[in-house]
Amino acid sequence: MAATVWKGFLTFGLIPIPLRLHSAARSKRVGFHQSHASDLTRVKQRLYCPADERVVGRSEIVRGYETGKNRRIVVEDEEVQKAAPPSS
Repeated sequence: MAATVWKGFLTFGLIPIPLRLHSAARSKRVGFHQSHASDLTRVKQRLYCPADERVVGRSEIVRGYETGKNRRIVVEDEEVQKAAPPSS
């Protein structure tokens, strides 16, 4: 749910009506996570895979998007380029 920008009351006579104002704009930026290619576990900054309990190399890292708790999909560079809007 979007964060409330303003909240207050609109009053008609003796009847107050509570209101909340939310931002209508959304961020156009999509965030990705670095994940271990074999099991899609998110890696830490030192590129350590907690599922395999070992440090992984850069060649084993893929771009992943989290779709739910402990659920991820791999996103390839070509897919990101296709999703980007055309420049005007």
